[in-house]
Amino acid sequence: MERRIETLAPTSKSPLSVKPLPKNPPKAHSTDLSDASLQHLGRVVGFFGLKGAMKIAPATNNPSLFLNVKEVTFRLAGHQEKRAAVSNARLKKQLIQLQLTDYPTRTSVEHLLNAQVLVEASQIAALPENEWWLKDLIGMKVFTTEGSFIGTVCDALGKDGQFLEIRKAGAEESDTILVPFVRQLVPVVDTRAGKIEVVNLPGLLD
Repeated sequence: MERRIETLAPTSKSPLSVKPLPKNPPKAHSTDLSDASLQHLGRVVGFFGLKGAMKIAPATNNPSLFLNVKEVTFRLAGHQEKRAAVSNARLKKQLIQLQLTDYPTRTSVEHLLNAQVLVEASQIAALPENEWWLKDLIGMKVFTTEGSFIGTVCDALGKDGQFLEIRKAGAEESDTILVPFVRQLVPVVDTRAGKIEVVNLPGLLD
């Protein structure tokens, strides 16, 4: 069964898409907003036609988790926010097509261009088995499968986030190691216990 990390990028950064490695990798998703109840869906980058449908560049590699949202919050320049009811959300190529209930024309939504789009975390579909939010993995303690403490997860790196970055115990902040996030090397991810187990292959944890 596939495992992988999927993320939501912080509003201050460009979207980070985390895709799986070919050999049974795990998943997760992340956010870094001042309001922990909000997740960053994406940014308004344009419009479809003249009936108010907006083009949203998603900040996640799994935008299908957001297609049943009923309300969104737009964060405008100067941190102004505006809430709006959603009548329809669907995928269109690499974008989300978002239609608002009370904004039936393109003119009525043009002021939202470049706004960040946020949603309440409670509206997001539940993650499938073997998927995690990246924010839930960061800070987790990492052990070998034999029980030796290695360090803590501090990030996920790689073009598609295929590697867990682990800060080694007692080391400088810059002293980290990268472990491919695949089941063969990371067989245990226990978010309730806050623990990850890694197979101690020769050279992997040096």
